[in-house]
Amino acid sequence: MFEEDSIGTGVGLIRSERIDRLALRRSERGNRRSDEAHSQALRRLELLLHHSGGIYFGSDLKTQLRLSSPNARIRAKQLVTLRFSKPLAGEHWWHHPDAPHVLEPGSPSDTHPYPVELDLSPWTGERDIDLRNWLFGFGAGIRIDSPEALRDEHRQKLETALAVYKAA
Repeated sequence: MFEEDSIGTGVGLIRSERIDRLALRRSERGNRRSDEAHSQALRRLELLLHHSGGIYFGSDLKTQLRLSSPNARIRAKQLVTLRFSKPLAGEHWWHHPDAPHVLEPGSPSDTHPYPVELDLSPWTGERDIDLRNWLFGFGAGIRIDSPEALRDEHRQKLETALAVYKAA
């Protein structure tokens, strides 16, 4: 992971890259930032890791700075809530005994009474291929309630798959 140089801002976009793609272009002595600036960048990185769920941190510095803000209210406004449910089908949900909270099931008459909510960084909700593969891999086994764009994408994939069988 590294921080891009962003001239005139004092902070840069934090990114990750495969080690074989990194190259130190030039190192200039005497241009090292202060220990405090370095510590601030590390604190930003820790917040980004916590809220991103991975090592991709988006491509927009302003969004990254809002998500890594020391102000919890500013951070919370950046998060996108993914809400989905698994069907009842006689399943018993296991939860970790040290989990901070467990969502109560919805109505037993609902076909998907067990809600799951994840607060995600904006770039994860918009572009994370692994998240989509995982969610969409459940097929009709889950119902995505939000965000609306992800729900619509899931519905479209299911309708496309169903159309293949209708045509046969």
